[in-house]
Amino acid sequence: MPDAVQHDHESPAVVHADAMLDLLASQLGMGFWRMLVANGATYWSEHAFEIYGLPPQLEPLTTEEAMSHIVDYDRPSAVALLKRTVAERRGHKAKFRIETGAGIKVVEYTADVRIGPGGDVSEVFGTMQDITGHTMKDANAVGRSLLVRTLMKNVPAAIAVLDRQMNYLAVSDYWIAGHKTAEGGNLVGKNHYVVRPDISQEHRAEHRRVLAGETIHSPRAYMKDRTGKIVPQMCVMCPWHKVDGTIGGMMLMLGAVDGPVPLTPAGPTSRPTRHELLEILQDL
Repeated sequence: MPDAVQHDHESPAVVHADAMLDLLASQLGMGFWRMLVANGATYWSEHAFEIYGLPPQLEPLTTEEAMSHIVDYDRPSAVALLKRTVAERRGHKAKFRIETGAGIKVVEYTADVRIGPGGDVSEVFGTMQDITGHTMKDANAVGRSLLVRTLMKNVPAAIAVLDRQMNYLAVSDYWIAGHKTAEGGNLVGKNHYVVRPDISQEHRAEHRRVLAGETIHSPRAYMKDRTGKIVPQMCVMCPWHKVDGTIGGMMLMLGAVDGPVPLTPAGPTSRPTRHELLEILQDL
């Protein structure tokens, strides 16, 4: 009986460790590696070879062979980080690009050290994970953000993007110039109703309808062009949606129309100048 108890006490610890490594490899796509400091022999797990697109092997790689797959631009940084890990006797995390038969991949590495009996670092070990997909999503998100910023800066129209609480998420330069406030151009993060406390209850009711899913084309105040002719304006308000389909907020857009606004006094039309367009923003 004591032998059976001893076996049950020791066995789970070994099984759990192996199972955990298998779980990380299969579910999280992690590979494992370790390098012996004495001779540079580097050992990779089977999934590590899969990440690199190489057939698995039991024989160790040399440090040079392991590093050779990192792209030329990143390799000096990878070598320097490995040396620093040994010198500082502490772990690090980094991302480097590698060249594979399937193209360039972005791999995140973790590293830690094992101290030998003499007090020196005997080996460096860690994990590697292919994060190419996440990196591309992040890059695309950054690209979309830059696209929106460029659009808002250069589009010749008054546009504001707000969340459900009517806080500004993005505004065009035309909108900023038209809303002369104490904040100047620093409107992002401010609340539309705080910036414009004089907005009528009628317009606030329209905003609530938009946040409920409706798109509204609403005439706003009129202004005259340089010849004194009335210029009809239209405010377009529409909801924008999150990835899950729920309404994340609304967009406000103001522009001139090519004819009289229906159900409003008709008159000759003319495209407004930038100065004239900005004045109409005060009524939004």
